[in-house]
Amino acid sequence: MLTLDQLIAEATALPDADKAILIDKLTASMDEQRTASKTATIPPGTLTQLRGIAKRSSQTPSDEELQAEYTDYLAQKYQ
Repeated sequence: MLTLDQLIAEATALPDADKAILIDKLTASMDEQRTASKTATIPPGTLTQLRGIAKRSSQTPSDEELQAEYTDYLAQKYQ
């Protein structure tokens, strides 16, 4: 296994075409590592635990009731 200093010495001694190939391989490797670390997995059971979290305890209000509540809210807000 090469040390970092040995690797740098070897890389700087390469011909330009080989340096370009080395750069391409290194950037591809870094891109793979970056995308692999970005993909977070959701632990099993998380979504099933959230089922019903937004469910109302009472019946869903009608459009007219929602409009009346919103009108009352705005009237109180801008008094």
